[in-house]
This record gives sequence, structure tokens and C-alpha cells, in this order.
Amino acid sequence: MILQSSYLKGFTRNLYRFIKEGHVIKLEKMKGFAGSLDLLESTGNPAYVMQVRLDYREDIISTFVHEFFHYRHPEWVEEDVIKAEVIIMNTLTRRQAKNILKRLAEVI
Repeated sequence: MILQSSYLKGFTRNLYRFIKEGHVIKLEKMKGFAGSLDLLESTGNPAYVMQVRLDYREDIISTFVHEFFHYRHPEWVEEDVIKAEVIIMNTLTRRQAKNILKRLAEVI
């Protein structure tokens, strides 16, 4: 799998927007999974709210990126999600990783 450079440039912007949109992000101890993505009912804006659950004992950034790929590309099989996650994690700069953690910390 090869991600276009234009996709990589917009990835963090889309990730930040997802966090800002008011989706629920929770840290919790999970069994058998590092994270999960669920659809919650909503009566406000946005019309739907996603809940991302992250196991705090795992790599939070990598798991969040993984779950975000499931959100952005529900048609992708798990193998494609994992490949894209690895590409992004190897491409992120220290500053981008720091900003992702900072934005997650603001909403958790």
C-alpha cells in the first residue's frame, strides 16, 4: 500500500478536526484489544458521534491513528488499516506526535 504525499499532508489536519468535532475519546483498560471505534447516537451537531476507546497500557498515538483509519475508510480490511497506520507512524514528526498527544489530552 502506498499513500499519496497529498494524503499524508492532510492526514494530521483531518485527525485534529476529528478530535475537535466533539467525538468521545476515552482511556480505559481493555481486554483483547488496544482500541475500538463505536457509533453513538447524537441529537446535536455533528449528526453522529463516534466513540474511540483506547487502552492506556498500549501505544496511544498508534492506536488512535489505527482507529481513525477505520473511521475514515470503513471499506478497508484490517490488513490495509495496519499498513497505513505503520506508514503514518513512521512519517509523523516529533512535533506532530506531540500535537496529537496534546489535543487528545485536552479532550480526555
